[in-house]
Amino acid sequence: MGWFESTKYPGVMLGDDAFDETYNFFKNLSEAYRKEFGRGPSLDEVRVLLETSLRVSGGGLLADLDEKEVSQVAIKTAKKRKDQTYAAGDLFAIPLGAGRLVLGRVMDIHKTRGVLIEVFREVTRSVDEPPDLSKAERLFHPIYTWGKALKTGRWKVVGSEPEYKMSNADASLKFAMGDDDIGWQIVNVKGSLRREASSKEVKGIEPLEVWFPENVERRVGEELRRTAQKPLKRR
Repeated sequence: MGWFESTKYPGVMLGDDAFDETYNFFKNLSEAYRKEFGRGPSLDEVRVLLETSLRVSGGGLLADLDEKEVSQVAIKTAKKRKDQTYAAGDLFAIPLGAGRLVLGRVMDIHKTRGVLIEVFREVTRSVDEPPDLSKAERLFHPIYTWGKALKTGRWKVVGSEPEYKMSNADASLKFAMGDDDIGWQIVNVKGSLRREASSKEVKGIEPLEVWFPENVERRVGEELRRTAQKPLKRR
């Protein structure tokens, strides 16, 4: 997953480690305010904290502040759009640009791992008519992702299968968890399997990670460039 350039802000480099550190910062800050005031910090409090900290300490830490100083930090807000609902069995569209889409399906929703999704290999330009995915191939091994892209509508839900039920084979899908320092384990979707494994054994097994939507989209693009695209069959 690593580092990548923001699609919205060219030249801005982002990464999973950076997102994790930012999340931890806000989490710890929120806990401090809740302990003292029984609430999370306001946006104005966050703004003033950032503004003051960047002015006092930023010069030795940020690349842009060797010969500059922060005079003001602004936070713009807009009315929040209504959250999109989603459930296991829902089909959603991931935009690729130039009007192209790939479809995915919500396979499971886990309290801590996020949303388990599968992404199909076929590329389409329309979801007006539900495509026949009965014989569609997966673009890559199912992965976990944060639900933000579905919640905000970035990935639009385009269909639902109320009777969807994960197959036994999918419930047994394996993931590798750990690293060479702390050791490896192999786990499955439903948690019925969890055992220690060697670094050699986990090679080629999908790592148990929760992917950011931007990285899912980037992986989709990379996989499509490596594989032939097949047209979707219409019902």
